[in-house]
Amino acid sequence: MNVIHTLFRASAITCLTLTFSIGASSASEPLLLGWDDLLPSEAYTIPENSALPKDDEETSPFGIQPPSTGVRAELDGKLVTLPGFVLPLDYDGTRVTTFMLAPFIGACIHVPPPPSNQLVFVDTPAPYEVEGLFEPVYITGVLRVQTTSTEFADTGYSITADKIEPYE
Repeated sequence: MNVIHTLFRASAITCLTLTFSIGASSASEPLLLGWDDLLPSEAYTIPENSALPKDDEETSPFGIQPPSTGVRAELDGKLVTLPGFVLPLDYDGTRVTTFMLAPFIGACIHVPPPPSNQLVFVDTPAPYEVEGLFEPVYITGVLRVQTTSTEFADTGYSITADKIEPYE
């Protein structure tokens, strides 16, 4: 009887330990990402002249978006923080509700857009007050591997922002 009781207690303790460790990992700190972290390992070989238009191909006023080299599917559903620059999409004055997060100033406006795996579509539950075009920020939220087409470019990821902070 003592052996059964001891095994039962050990099993119960193991179950409780696993339950608490799983709960603790889901409430963990966000993973701080850089833009290179959004590229799959094989993405560092970009085909030569991949962004050049073909003779019969129309170009957008924003330039041609190079093809994506893929996304990191294992990042889907992860709580992350990512720095970048705000390119407003839906706004009222200086209050932005959706925007693209870009890795550099001028992306999609002054130069051709980066590949879709280097752009993140961001929506906010409450409008975010921007101080200017391409404001640098940190975005924290759950990252989704999801293609979104905008008037400027396609994005390979999306985030519903839990927190937006100025980049300092």
